[in-house]
Amino acid sequence: MQRIALDVRTDAGQPVDVRLSDARIVCLDPVSRDAPRARTSTQLRDGYDASYYRSMSGYGLGQGLHEHVNLHRAFALLPTSTPARVLDVGAARGELARHMIQQGTEVTLLDYSATAMGIAERLIGPRPGVRFVVDDAANLGAHVPAESQDAIFMTDFVEHVTIEELRQILRECRRVLAAGGVLVIHTPERYSGAIVTAKAIHGLHLNLFEIDGLEELLGEIFGAVEVFTWDGFERFRERGHCIELFALAWPQATRGGVRPLQPTAFAGVHQQAARAWRSAWAIERPRLPSRFMLDATVELGSPAAEGDLEIVFQDAAGATLARATRALSRLRTLPAQLRLSSELLMPASSAVWEEVERIVVSVAAPGEAPIELVLRDVCLRI
Repeated sequence: MQRIALDVRTDAGQPVDVRLSDARIVCLDPVSRDAPRARTSTQLRDGYDASYYRSMSGYGLGQGLHEHVNLHRAFALLPTSTPARVLDVGAARGELARHMIQQGTEVTLLDYSATAMGIAERLIGPRPGVRFVVDDAANLGAHVPAESQDAIFMTDFVEHVTIEELRQILRECRRVLAAGGVLVIHTPERYSGAIVTAKAIHGLHLNLFEIDGLEELLGEIFGAVEVFTWDGFERFRERGHCIELFALAWPQATRGGVRPLQPTAFAGVHQQAARAWRSAWAIERPRLPSRFMLDATVELGSPAAEGDLEIVFQDAAGATLARATRALSRLRTLPAQLRLSSELLMPASSAVWEEVERIVVSVAAPGEAPIELVLRDVCLRI
């Protein structure tokens, strides 16, 4: 390494002048400059003790998966809420597995930490359709048959193994995935600041990925891959915008289930107290299934505009069935790439989506100045 650069930019991408002082480098794991050594995950096992799992976010919370934000987002990326068989690699405390078991899914929890599996067993309890396996992830093929899993989860796992270890694990994942199955990954994004989190400082992160690097690795093994950072509303392909990096990988190159939707200018622009809808687009009769992801690109004529971007799902009578909003000032990039999951919009009432007759995307702005809004590249992922 020859240089460390600090780059600070505004939300609009403009560089900001900074002054760096009192910088120092602390060597937490000193090694000889003449004899560098690469760590493997097996050398870190003692660090995954009971205190580690208790210190992870979400420990001791209630039954709802929504309390574990990134687990919930990873689950929301599944095409179905009730896959028949799922493998949870690096299952840790078992919150995600518990949620899927409650939906009727058969789940195999795999973790090389006996401490983690003990916590998961106490959390889930004796239930049909659940197996707790203490073993290396590279050996997952010894515990699940080939082409048997409808989904595989790796949540906060890939950063704890080396590239070569992960490559071997991914090959095994592809072998045990069913033809229509999907691998779902969540991990911190390398350039978002995750490198200075407590877990990284204490030496339990062996790798932090960026979008292109993880995409390239998955592309070596899987037929179709999608990698992005996502905050549950806006998704990014550019690095550094969001700490939460997600990946989806399918065994086959074609996976189907993507339907383009045609938005049209919406004539029902109307006034509300203290605000005016200045521009709106509608998607008529979208024929939503009970579970979906809605992708769209939003362009604004005035990047500095104030107000809210609002997506409203309406029934035939115009009543609001669900709503998602974001302040324009919080949009990280323009055009903004949106990804809305039915699971995150309204997780308790999935059947109501079949009643949706119109999706309205609009800008609600204070004052009288109109805001130009363009909606494009809309597609429904089923």
